[in-house]
Amino acid sequence: SGSRFIAGAQDNGTVAGELIEGTNGWRHLFGGDGGYVAVAQDNADLVFVESQNGNIARSRDGGHTFVSIRRGLTDLFLFITPFVLDPTNSRRLWIGGERLWRTDDEGDTWVTVGPLLDGQLSAIAAAGNRAFAGTTSGAIYRSNNGNAATVTFESSVPREGFVTSVAFDPFNVATIYATYGGFGGAHVWRSIDGGASWQPLDGDSIPDIPVHSIAPDPTTAGRIFLGTDLGVFASNDNGATWSPENFGFTPVVTETVLIARGANGPALYAFTHGRGVWRAELTEPRRRRAVAR
Repeated sequence: SGSRFIAGAQDNGTVAGELIEGTNGWRHLFGGDGGYVAVAQDNADLVFVESQNGNIARSRDGGHTFVSIRRGLTDLFLFITPFVLDPTNSRRLWIGGERLWRTDDEGDTWVTVGPLLDGQLSAIAAAGNRAFAGTTSGAIYRSNNGNAATVTFESSVPREGFVTSVAFDPFNVATIYATYGGFGGAHVWRSIDGGASWQPLDGDSIPDIPVHSIAPDPTTAGRIFLGTDLGVFASNDNGATWSPENFGFTPVVTETVLIARGANGPALYAFTHGRGVWRAELTEPRRRRAVAR
């Protein structure tokens, strides 16, 4: 409904909040170091969370109780391990450490897919047949048969470094985005040929700071948002130019930006390091038309 939220808060576990509870209305769901989360689009009771080192868990009652689905995952995982729920299939999740793993039954069983990675998995995006994975070395792996029994991958290396996020363009299936952390070199990259080659998008607009997350706007072609060490940046021209979104938003480390349901339609959400969660509506509220009676 656009009124309930869930997030990993590292030392503070995983928490959930509701607008009705107010700004500080968060409740604790899961312990350990909170990391990635996912909620099924077709079933809000199906929730996935994790604690450190890939300890992933599942709830089928909206987050009231959880069971571990870590069994069978034998890799060395990052302390905060990326995982993603396929938006086209709520039973399919992807996670990875030294290799990629996939489950097609909500985590009851896991299978390894693809090759041994160059580095460890640090970012992932998957939907249907498409699966993209970034690593700590800078490599990006891509597959167009991600839901097959035998998945084949190709890889490219836009630059060395830690890949922080990968995302699909909602208007062009051949366009993919990736972001990099750390300092030095370009931090925002785009491929227009399905991941075979990449071009930097930083230009002169983005300072030399880590970029943690990217969110192409599914409602407006060419509009893209970034989560960076200095808050949210936005582009309205496919990444040719960028500007900071500082109208009421604090320039604080922003770990995740995403677009989801808001009060009037799609909204931009910014999950920060230590300054809470923020929302900006992307559409104006509908006005009632006068009707003659």
